[in-house]
Amino acid sequence: MDDFGRAREYVRRMPAAISGQGGHQAAFAVARALVHGFALPLDKARVIMDEYNLRCSPPWKDCELNHKLQDAQKLTRVALPVGHLLSRGPRKGLHWPAVGKIGALHRNAWAGGGGRVG
Repeated sequence: MDDFGRAREYVRRMPAAISGQGGHQAAFAVARALVHGFALPLDKARVIMDEYNLRCSPPWKDCELNHKLQDAQKLTRVALPVGHLLSRGPRKGLHWPAVGKIGALHRNAWAGGGGRVG
């Protein structure tokens, strides 16, 4: 599977953004994974964000998705280098860039847990 396919599969395992249930954090975690973790250019990341958006409630507007991707691309204070998700999954001792619930979402996405935390 190529990097785009791996990124698509990774996002499929992340939870949908649901209004009132941490939707912004969930959608931004997806944007970060795509442009920072998988180092996808914005146009390719947007394709996967559009697919992800079909599961969100309510769906995000185009301008909101673009904004999330652009904000994710501007991140400068991230613990791991751009492209860190291009490896074959988490390595033992890997320090995830997010802590708490969002960090758990990333760990579960790799483990095939459907993004469930708890």
